[in-house]
Amino acid sequence: MAADSEPVLEHKPVDLRILIDISQESKKAFTEREFINALQLLIDRLPAGSKAGIWTYGKYVNHLVTRQTVTAAWREEAGKQLQTVKFIALQRNIVSVMRKASFDRAATNTDYERTILLFSAGAINLYSGDTANQLERHEVLKLLPKLRQSGYVIHTMALSEQVDQRLLTTLAKETGGFAFAPQDRQSLYRDVLALSQWIAPSNYIPVKKGQVIIDKGVTAFTGLFLGLNNNDKHIIQAPNGKVTTWQQDKTYSLLRIDNPVEGAWQLPVGLSSL
Repeated sequence: MAADSEPVLEHKPVDLRILIDISQESKKAFTEREFINALQLLIDRLPAGSKAGIWTYGKYVNHLVTRQTVTAAWREEAGKQLQTVKFIALQRNIVSVMRKASFDRAATNTDYERTILLFSAGAINLYSGDTANQLERHEVLKLLPKLRQSGYVIHTMALSEQVDQRLLTTLAKETGGFAFAPQDRQSLYRDVLALSQWIAPSNYIPVKKGQVIIDKGVTAFTGLFLGLNNNDKHIIQAPNGKVTTWQQDKTYSLLRIDNPVEGAWQLPVGLSSL
């Protein structure tokens, strides 16, 4: 479980472009539900005032969720569209999705931190011959100088052992991003949480013996819970004895407490630690 105080943007707000590989390999390491819930977690953590859009790619590219300012309505629409994603593609057109998502790469001065998050479950495989696929790979690398010059940051997340890890690492390293390679559900959520912390830095509150200590002046805190049984009612207790209950319907719960009472808050029993 992780808890934090309200994120405060002290740098440029993020303009996040999420690129989702919908090839069949994407669901071999994680179930569709685990992967979509991890994406939902990232969306839930995006601060208001940032921008975001979602593209999916197989052989063709689909602009799944319009890039615009993050609001409650945008989060709701993004959540609905994510539920429609099917991992059925046989090919991966990484160069096309990178080009379409970085449509404004000619601009070098913006009010946002333009960031690409590329999920990939395998190497480029548009063609039957290795030579043609290597040419496509080269086209991806040709984008790097312009993206770097324009201030883009690229994070990559490998979803299988069949990825072109060298390519993903290069994209991240050359633009100041991170290359993640989660091995299981727990590390997938941990990596998504680490990425969201980079996007919207916040002050973490340590968990000790099933409690978090809230100091005076904290205006809000958010708890991320893993490992709780779905459909059970869960309780968090404030120092003054007041309890908050909720029912978990996903593989995680995000619980926000506004204007929390100062002191020790008792957390649910049976949660997993991040």
